[in-house]
Amino acid sequence: MTDRSGLWRIEYRADLTRADSVVIPLAYLLEAEWAESARWLGMVFKKRLTVLERDKLDLLTWPELLAGDSLEPFMRQLFDRAWKAKSDAVALRSEQLARTYPRVSALHFAPQPFDAIGKYDPVKSFTGMYEHLMGLKKSLPPALIAPVVPLHPKKLAAPPRPEVEVINLADQAAA
Repeated sequence: MTDRSGLWRIEYRADLTRADSVVIPLAYLLEAEWAESARWLGMVFKKRLTVLERDKLDLLTWPELLAGDSLEPFMRQLFDRAWKAKSDAVALRSEQLARTYPRVSALHFAPQPFDAIGKYDPVKSFTGMYEHLMGLKKSLPPALIAPVVPLHPKKLAAPPRPEVEVINLADQAAA
């Protein structure tokens, strides 16, 4: 076996019939194997989706995506499946998991370029992988957010003054 690595962007595509469909980035899964020396697997994911993103999910087909409001249970399950997959001389274990979600699936593992594995060092290799993975957090912004409408307080005009008529009842009584 040789040194190898793989990086996957896990995303949800809202409508597979449209090329311009909303794509919601959910997570990154990064794996490295150093020829019989060590294996590293890491995942960074969104904990929650925005309300508008949740509205785009087909929860009849993908109910496992949201347990309550959190993506965490589903993402942990994906990580565990990748970690426990049987070793294969051809593919990384994360790649084996990615194959279970084909291109025609709304949930998609998109391969990303990654070749910074380097020679195995028990400290530097794991630290470098972790730093790279944490750097990908900024690539998981919300795909859909509600527009923020600034509320400018209106300057209230002075309330209209009621017309006041002063009547001197003493003058009317004398007349």
